[in-house]
Amino acid sequence: MITPIPTNKEASLQLIEKLYKEIGFDQVTRVSPGKHDEQIAYVSQLMHVLSVAVVNSQQASEETLTFAGNSFQELTRIADINGELWSELFLNNRTALLTSIEHFETELNAMKLTLADNDEDELKKIFKQATSKRREWY
Repeated sequence: MITPIPTNKEASLQLIEKLYKEIGFDQVTRVSPGKHDEQIAYVSQLMHVLSVAVVNSQQASEETLTFAGNSFQELTRIADINGELWSELFLNNRTALLTSIEHFETELNAMKLTLADNDEDELKKIFKQATSKRREWY
């Protein structure tokens, strides 16, 4: 992924793309720095936020691992984090990361309301939407 800025010369960008392909990259994509930051906030940094929040939750206890399965282990693996590095990454991309957190909160609150309302049909609709989207991705 290349994030060109206005001062980059087209010939330089093409050379970098050529070098990447020569060393084995099948796909080289150009994106704006803003789009890069927005997507990294969502696909990487938000996952770290969620993992750290789960591990640091007040609900965690001495018995947690007695009940935990693979999904818990997989999610919380990301919380084993280099705090120096990730603090810097989060703060340098804080605007985009805050937006990702807000969008996540919207989805989480929708699910919370569905549960509070005991709305099985809406809950199934949320699950069906997620299943469909996940299968489109992979």
